[in-house]
Parts: sequence; C-alpha cells; structure tokens
Amino acid sequence: MILFAASLWFAYRLWFSPVVASVLTLGTTLFPPVYGMLGWVGRDVWFVGLLLATVAALGWAIRKPEHRTGLLIAALVTAHVAVDARQNALPIVMLWAAMCAVLLMPSGKQKPVLVALAAVGGLLLAMGFRTTVNAFVVDRHLYPFQAAMMRDIVGISVITNKLYLPESLNPRLDIAELKRLWSKSHPDQRGAWFWSVDSPVVLDMYEDGGAVNALVASSWREAILAEPLAYLRSRTELYVAQVDLVTPSRSTFYGVSDELEWERSDSLRQAFPALNEIRMNYAFLASVDGESNVGGPLYRVWIYLGLGIAGSVVLAMTKTDLRFLALGLLVFQLLMQALLFVGAGVAEYRYNYYQVILGIVLSIAAASELVSSRRSVDSIKDDAVAFGTP
Repeated sequence: MILFAASLWFAYRLWFSPVVASVLTLGTTLFPPVYGMLGWVGRDVWFVGLLLATVAALGWAIRKPEHRTGLLIAALVTAHVAVDARQNALPIVMLWAAMCAVLLMPSGKQKPVLVALAAVGGLLLAMGFRTTVNAFVVDRHLYPFQAAMMRDIVGISVITNKLYLPESLNPRLDIAELKRLWSKSHPDQRGAWFWSVDSPVVLDMYEDGGAVNALVASSWREAILAEPLAYLRSRTELYVAQVDLVTPSRSTFYGVSDELEWERSDSLRQAFPALNEIRMNYAFLASVDGESNVGGPLYRVWIYLGLGIAGSVVLAMTKTDLRFLALGLLVFQLLMQALLFVGAGVAEYRYNYYQVILGIVLSIAAASELVSSRRSVDSIKDDAVAFGTP
C-alpha cells in the first residue's frame, strides 16, 4: 500500500503540484475499482506499485538531469522486480531501455529505429539475464503458460468437436464430457476448473521435470496448426471477456483472508475484521447488486484501456519533455494487451488492474495538458489583441 501510494504520488507530480498530486493520489486510491483490490497482498498489486515506481523514476529522470543516472538505475531495479511479480511484464524493461536510448541521444535527434532496437535489445538482455539466474537459483520450475495452452486446446476442441487433449494425461475424458463441462462454466472463467480437485484435465504447472508441460505444448502446437481459425476465435472470445466488453468483471474485490480455506489461512486472519467489513461494503457500492467479486459498470476494463491509449496519444502529441515517455507508455499498453490476448488462461480483473490505474493517471494528465494548452492559446490571442496584432 505504501509502495503504491508513494509511486502514484510521484507519478502525478510529473504533471501536478504537490497538493494537487496528493488529492489525486487519495482520490485514485479510494476509487472503488482501485481500492477493492489493494487489500490483496498479491503479485498483481505489487506489479502495479512497481510499474508506477518505474514510470515515475523515468519521468523524473527526464525532468532532473542532475539525478538521471540514479533514477535510471532505480527504474531498472523496479522494472526487473516488476517482472518477478508478473511473468508477462517484460515490456516494462523494453520501456526502460527505450527511454535510456532517448535520453542518451542529443535532443531533437532521437531516431525511432534506434530507440526500437534499444527496446528489443533490453528485452533480449533481460530474458538472457533471467534465464541465467534461474539456471543457478531456481530449484523448482514453474510453467505458467501451461494454463493458457491447456485453455486453448480445450477451446479449439470444443469449437471443432475434435479432442486435442493429450490422451495420456486425460484418459477418462471424451469430447462430449468436455463440452458438457465447458458449457457449465462461466464464459470468462472457462478453464478455471483445471485447478479444481475433481478436474478431469491434468494441469501441473509446478511439475519438476517439465514432461507434462512438454506434452501439453506439443498438443497445443498441433491443435493451432490444424485449426488456426478456431484458435483465433477461442482467443478472441476470452479477450472480449478479459476487457469486459460483454460480461462484467469478476474477481474484482479482495475479500477476507479468513475465508480463503487454505492450510495457512490462520496466519492470514484479519487483525481488524470490522474495519475490513467497512472496506468491503464500500467496494460493493460499485458492484453488480452488491454481489461479491462482480464489478459494476465502473469496473469495465475497456473504459480504462481506452482512456489509457487516448491519454498516451494526447500526451505524446504535446510539446512537453514527457512526450517520449507517453509514447513509450502507449506502446507498453499495446504490448501488454497483445501478451494478454495470447497468454491468459482465464479472464481475471487482476490481469488488467494495472491498466485501470494507468488509464486513470494518463487520462487525468492528458486532460490537464489540454486545458493548459487551451489557456496558452487564449493568452496568446489576448496578448495579440492588446498589442493590436491581428
């Protein structure tokens, strides 16, 4: 919470005074679509805080040349830790590398091709660094993309009425039973039953030797090559649910850890259950008829995606010193959505939680710049009239 609030404040300070930034930080934090998730000490919340810290550090590296080296190092650290929080967050390292290239080039002589090459180089170096570290440090490998591959295999199987699931992993499942299970699932949660104890689909993302993952990957490639249109249809249906174009967001609030029913729940029990109940009742004000974990109209991710992209475009078109950062954030948002399109296993609000906050911050900053630009134009016109200039 401290990381989030401090990073958000420094991000707002790029465009606003300390007092206005404080008011905006408080308002954004208490906005139900933001506030409802902040009580969850999970990796998506950590990612948002680290993303904001990276953006703020990059912005202040532009504004404060005398502290540029230290700020860029800080941004690199927060960016890499952000990738630890979310495995699909490598575009944040590309953003850092691109901004370093922009700042190293003479002002007015930044070449897009060189900036793009720097971004790709940063990505490759980050991937190489993480692969090397994992080879020596990691004792047990995780295969998060396995969930997405399994979801694709099931989706393609249902659409084409042909079973592509590895038979050795799912010997008791036929296409009729698979379609029955699929139809019973909520449209944006199809695939979530992979994790249930009675699931007929074998999913082992923590399997040590990678044999299960290799078999799933082989079946996944076979299904996509055989049915590319079915793959695109299945992915599109999931992405539509991901940005809440049709159905409302799910899993939008963090409830009470006492109800998690984990073996370690005792160590997570609320210290102040009454205060947590007040917090949840407030978050429910923006929900669908007060239903737990189902957000109302304010939780529609597509709204904040549109605001974030529009805000980035407006800021990139201004003549301020932050225009290159805005352009980088535009590319960052598009890359993150592309990765979400191909890599999500289910539709979860937390996957786009960062986008909700980016959309708010960038749209407010863009609105401020538009107002300032309009005032400048009006001021120039007034001066021209005062001096008799047409």
